[in-house]
Amino acid sequence: MNKIVVLNQKTYMNLDDFKDYIKVFKDKVRTDIDVIFCPSSIYLPYCSGKYSFSLGSQNLSYMDVTGEVTAEQLKSMNVRYSIIGHGERRVCLNESLNDINKKIISALDNGITPIICLGETKEEYSMKKTQDVIVKQIKAYLKDVDVMDDLVFAYEPIWAINTGVSISLSFIDEIVKLIKSIIYKKYGKDVKVLYGGSVNDENIISLKKSKYIDGFMIGKSSTNVDETLNILNNLD
Repeated sequence: MNKIVVLNQKTYMNLDDFKDYIKVFKDKVRTDIDVIFCPSSIYLPYCSGKYSFSLGSQNLSYMDVTGEVTAEQLKSMNVRYSIIGHGERRVCLNESLNDINKKIISALDNGITPIICLGETKEEYSMKKTQDVIVKQIKAYLKDVDVMDDLVFAYEPIWAINTGVSISLSFIDEIVKLIKSIIYKKYGKDVKVLYGGSVNDENIISLKKSKYIDGFMIGKSSTNVDETLNILNNLD
């Protein structure tokens, strides 16, 4: 099974930076890894239908609201995946459990595979509530959802996103196994679970040793083309 690597480029690059990145990246990306490239929405047209990697969005809207981008529009741009429920959106934009559930349904209704983000805050982690949070999120996110084997989840502790914080692989494995177990017991499906949270070309060496993680979500490191390629080339 190929590893999955999601490149979540957030809002780090201007257009010239982006064009320079793509010019190098397009010819060097490994084809034996399922790379999902998620640039800022305004850069999606520069990638649509052009390259070997899959195209993903960083978000989608289930409402027809000015300034938003809907799943139907993304589908017309050859977007195959969408990151939904990212921790930064939950914290900074107060995205609710219900919002995320509706986005997942909208994505699936339009043939887009959601990359469903799960994760706890620093306070919840300190209070040893990580498992409770994960269980609650899965229950809310999958309400009225037709769960399929090809659903993708990403465990991203909010407190580890873009912080450089290291988490023990044993703890990550414990949570990844929990997510898979919950989904299998309730729905009988073997879903993919990724890990994200300050993943870079140094800690990937230890993270890739996991027998349970199906891939990785890369944030800021994915905007440096040399570091991105190092991460990909370090995967087995």
